[in-house]
Amino acid sequence: VNNLILLDFLGSLQLYSSDIGAGATAETTIYTLKMYGFIPIVYNRTYERAVALKARYPGLIVCKELKELDDLIEDIALIVSTTPGSADLQVPDRFFEHHPICFDVSIIPKQTAFLSRAMKNGCKDLIYGIEMLLYQGYMQQDIFTGKRCVRKAFKAAALNYYETVLKSLSK
Repeated sequence: VNNLILLDFLGSLQLYSSDIGAGATAETTIYTLKMYGFIPIVYNRTYERAVALKARYPGLIVCKELKELDDLIEDIALIVSTTPGSADLQVPDRFFEHHPICFDVSIIPKQTAFLSRAMKNGCKDLIYGIEMLLYQGYMQQDIFTGKRCVRKAFKAAALNYYETVLKSLSK
């Protein structure tokens, strides 16, 4: 919950967010970040996919190379990776100098290369993909049943299953 409150506050400051990726998950992320007041910047290894998003989201900034963002680094409050967890995402260390919130939507592996690099560079506000999945589950439970989800029990059951899946994949 604290990370979501922090996102709401930071969005109110009109800061930039950087989204790495340009697929369907990136599109959902861009839509949500714009709702929170962020100015999204998109980088994707296939530049044309990022440009296609710009046509649907006015005000979106698209960059061809990460070095194009060097002048904005200190204003980037949030970096979101929407790339697969298995991708060896190499975000340059300079992007972590001002300790942005770092969010990786991937759930497997839990500790992605992106989040590991963020931690190595001193970033403390990390959001793991499993946290996003839990919140989606809470909301779906609320909507489907018409009752407030018992989050503590839901989270315990989901995380237990998640750990079982992670262990089975590591064998």
